[in-house]
This record gives sequence, structure tokens and C-alpha cells, in this order.
Amino acid sequence: MFNYIKNIFIQLLKLIKPNIWILENNDKATQKTLKIIYIGSSMHKNYIVRTVFNDACDELYLGKKFIWHAYYLVSKNRYKCSLAIIEGTFLDKFLYNSTQDFLVPIWIESFVDLPLVATNKAAKEDFRRVRKNKLEYIVTRDSQKIYDFYHDMYSQITKVKYKNEAFEISYNSVVQKMKKKCTGLLLIKKEDTFISGSIINRCSDIPNLWINGIKDTKYMKDRALVATYIFPCEYLCKQGYKKLSFGYTRSFLNDGVLNYKKKWQITLKTASQRGYILKPLKATEALEDFFISNPFIYMKDNKLYGAVFINENENYSQENYEKFKKQYYTKGLSELNIFSIKKESGFIKKRQQDVADFK
Repeated sequence: MFNYIKNIFIQLLKLIKPNIWILENNDKATQKTLKIIYIGSSMHKNYIVRTVFNDACDELYLGKKFIWHAYYLVSKNRYKCSLAIIEGTFLDKFLYNSTQDFLVPIWIESFVDLPLVATNKAAKEDFRRVRKNKLEYIVTRDSQKIYDFYHDMYSQITKVKYKNEAFEISYNSVVQKMKKKCTGLLLIKKEDTFISGSIINRCSDIPNLWINGIKDTKYMKDRALVATYIFPCEYLCKQGYKKLSFGYTRSFLNDGVLNYKKKWQITLKTASQRGYILKPLKATEALEDFFISNPFIYMKDNKLYGAVFINENENYSQENYEKFKKQYYTKGLSELNIFSIKKESGFIKKRQQDVADFK
């Protein structure tokens, strides 16, 4: 009980007194400087730094500030930033209150129908490579195999692939989860070696892939990680399931994990109401470049929408829209919307021009 109350207090403290950074990148090649005030946690800030700045930016940590101080820094724009990114919910969006703001979910859950079907060239190639490498799987609840999976596979992918951008689930949490008979460890082997695996949670009507891992990145070429999606689908289909949660991804439409999962014809659903509030503060060319380079999924009226940005003077036609749809639209989005930014004012407007939204 004490730990439960302690965790609640820590979460409340994060909401009331968040961390604040100033992130700045000076692109010497283009003479464009993008400065962002970031309010939230270091883990999600690190993801933004990699996504937006490719891990190359100056960071000024302002410390933990009360929420009213954070609001003051944003509203007065003391640091002359082009953009504010604030971790929060609809309540925070109401606090900052601007029609130009977007609420981008931090996590999006994806679902696939079973049996898993390869409908495009990339997915068919994954199936072919898994068969060619003669990969096989077993499902187990053996304690030693769970220990090996956690330390040799799950921790490996968390440290190498996600680095400081993901919360690492503790070994004790995995042990507690695996005590339930509705969970199982699916291990994938090549010849006599277990090379990857995933934990399947069947404790709800729709099972989900909880965590996965790989023994060594050298097995990536054998499609060891790909198999952690294909084989659970095969196994669960045999158990009579019609749908599977592929777990969580980020909401930026160029995100690698999201784009991998899209090849399997996923359907998206919001994982939580918490997200990044993107709040334009100052019209700059760098701000325009940020939006054009980072299309995303946003929430409005409890629905998901895709947002793609173009230059104000860029030609806009049905052909453009079809191109964006093919590249960015995913089932679960209510619409895919195209926006442009007026450089002089930073004003964001939806481009319609008699082009129907995709549904």
C-alpha cells in the first residue's frame, strides 16, 4: 500500500512540477535555428531530440518548475522559442488554450486481424525470409527460460534499440506477469539456438504482444524480430483468436516502428489520453520545416486524425492528396488532413480546396 501511495505522489509531482528544457539546433548549412521549450519527462524528451534534431542539439535544463511557472515561460516566451512541446492531457491543452495547438498521443496501440496476411511486397518478403531461415517457435512458462529471455533478449533490445527513450519493465514485473496462466513466452529458435522471443498476454478478450526481444543484433538479418510478430499471430490463430494487439508505437508518421507495423494492415487506436501538446510560438522558417518534416497523428474530440504539412505556396491537388494517403493513411484515422503554415504569422490552416477527406 505504501508503494502504491508513493507512486501516486510521484506522478502527481510530475504533473505539478515538471522538468523544463530549452532545445536548440542551429543548422549552419541553412542558417535556420529551431528553438523548442520542452516541458515533461526526460524519456519522452529524448525521443523528441532524436526525432526532430537527430540527437544533435544544445540542451539547457531549467530544472523542475511549478506548472504555473511553466505556463508563464510559454505564454511570455522569454526564451524566444518557435515551438513549445508540453506533455499533458486535454486539461493541459485547455490551460494553454490555442486553436493552433495539436495534442499528439504519446502512444498509439495497433491491432491486426488474424490470420496474418501478407498483402504487400515487404510483408511477403518477411514471410519468405522467415521460412528460408527455417525459424521455429515454442511456447513456454519455464522460469529459467523467462530469466534468459529477460536478461539476454528483452534488456538487449531496450538498451540497443530504444536507449533512453523507453521505460524498461523490471524483471520482477515480468515474473509477476508470467505467474498468470493467461500469459506465455514464445521463443524463436534457429537450429538449436533461441534467438528472439515475445511475451503474449491473453488475459483479455483481445490478446496482446506485451514485450519482445532479440539475443543479438546479428540475428536481425535472419528476421528474428520480424518472427516475434509473425509467430505469435500463427500461434494465436490456432487458439481461435481473430484479433491481436501489436502493442504500442509513437504517433509520428515517419516513425520506424509504426511504419514497420503498417505493412501488416494494422488498425490504430489511442493508448492513452496523455500526449504532446505542440504549441507554435513564433513564426520561423525552422518551425515550418519542423511541421513539414514531422507529420503526426493528433487527437480531437476523442478521434484520431493524421496531420501532414506543406508549404503555403506549394501546389495542392487531388494527385497530391492521393500521394499523401498512400504514404501516411492508416486504418483507425478518422481523416488525413493537410495543413499549411503562413510564414509571416505562423498561422496554421487546413487545406481543403474541394478535396474530400479520406476516411
